Amino acid sequence: MIHLRSQSLSLSGSIQLPLSKSIGNRLLIMSYLASDFDLFFPIPQVDDSLLLHRLLLDLQRGERDFYVDNAGTVMRFMTALLATIPQKSSIGGSMRMNQRPIKPLVDSLIKLGCTIEYQKEHGFPPLIIHGGLLQSKEPIAVKSEVSSQFLSALLMIAPEVEGGLTILKPQPAVSQPYIKMTLSLMKKSGIEVIEEDDFWRIKQGKYIINNSLSEPDWSSAAFFYSLAVLSHSAEIFFPELQLQSLQGDSKVAELYEILGVKSFSSPDGITIRRVQPPQHNVTADFTDNPDLALPFIAATAGLGCIGRFTGLQTLKHKESDRMVALSVELAKLDMDLRQVDDSEWVLLNSCRLNPTKSLKSEIVFKTYGDHRIAMSLAPLVLKTKSLFIENEDVVTKSFPDFWNQLGQFVLVD
Repeated sequence: MIHLRSQSLSLSGSIQLPLSKSIGNRLLIMSYLASDFDLFFPIPQVDDSLLLHRLLLDLQRGERDFYVDNAGTVMRFMTALLATIPQKSSIGGSMRMNQRPIKPLVDSLIKLGCTIEYQKEHGFPPLIIHGGLLQSKEPIAVKSEVSSQFLSALLMIAPEVEGGLTILKPQPAVSQPYIKMTLSLMKKSGIEVIEEDDFWRIKQGKYIINNSLSEPDWSSAAFFYSLAVLSHSAEIFFPELQLQSLQGDSKVAELYEILGVKSFSSPDGITIRRVQPPQHNVTADFTDNPDLALPFIAATAGLGCIGRFTGLQTLKHKESDRMVALSVELAKLDMDLRQVDDSEWVLLNSCRLNPTKSLKSEIVFKTYGDHRIAMSLAPLVLKTKSLFIENEDVVTKSFPDFWNQLGQFVLVD
């Protein structure tokens, strides 16, 4: 358990963000398919990317059984990759991972000629995969309402399909920026992609390793945007972060203007400042950027705003049932976050903003084994003055140095 205490509401510092694991994990898969895997660097120093790198090394050495713990991206990307390898493999994960659906991806791979068996419950890991030559005589559709990673996984192995692959664009589409990221990385790595209104046509080919595409992680920046939101004044610098980014979560900059924080770009990075009062009544849609929902909603709650948030339907399939978990933890501060339907939640705090009001202190927050829960709740220490967070090591999944970086602004012990 970690103890956070705030000393000042005037913040100034420089945050060294981890490299984007979204970009890094895609490049790891592409570099393996390029047969240049040993040349790929830099690898994001976060749990998910290090795990994927280790599993790919194991695969290269002839390993056939793979354990992904609770890493959803690794599960989806490795499943698709193993479908291209001429061997029998098994893949599974933690109890929570084995409760997360994978049927849409499996169905698509089976249509390409791969044989896949469910070891336990139909539609869920663990899996037995009989990989080999993939072929397609007709366009493939991937249901990606649960996760855009199903579609990204299939896109990345498409150049391995004999004769190439046509993939129908999903309707409705969720997390579209992640799909755009995948396609952009593929194109920048030598793959020909033809895009039409209703489909993508990916030509058969080989990836060319490109080590210049890594970027600092925008979704990790969101937690420090939240810290700026809850401060009296803030000036925080993110070296090398740029608004022109492959990452859809660069929308952080636009989104947090609603809460009074502006981003100022320079060739060296981005500086954020708290420059104006937040809106009283906040609305935001997270269909394209679900990873931004938790930090943004927690910050909105900390301000005492009311809010309406949509596009949240995929969050129940993450490392935790994220909106339910956030609602339970915010209730410890008498904040009322409640569900309207599968995709919509509302925040029913007082409409009167009172920046000087402090919330209950000595609160103990649970993390549900979810890195984004822990990091989204941490900035609330500026309102509570003191709080505890259980199982703080969950942050190593995406931001191992989070507590040290946060320690520039609050006491961490």
